[in-house]
Amino acid sequence: METLLQDVHYASRGLMRNPVFALTAIASLVLGIGASLAIFTVTDKLLLRPLPFRDPCNLTIVWEAHRTPNGDAHNVVSPGNYSTGSARTASLNRCRDSAM
Repeated sequence: METLLQDVHYASRGLMRNPVFALTAIASLVLGIGASLAIFTVTDKLLLRPLPFRDPCNLTIVWEAHRTPNGDAHNVVSPGNYSTGSARTASLNRCRDSAM
């Protein structure tokens, strides 16, 4: 225990002698811990916990396709176009009904 106290005392004297180094070291630790925490939080929410949906295996994405001079392109369907399409299409009706 006495050796630990001597080491802490020696380290604190060294940091007090050079405050720029101390601030740089503390800032590096804060940024490193913050980045690690942020990455873990994102990983935990997206990969480790189940999705907050009733049946996440059946999630789908509906795209709108349109032709452009450079080739085909697709966009996410707007709510108005989805409502119109789901009223006319049986498969979209099933998607809408299962989501409610």
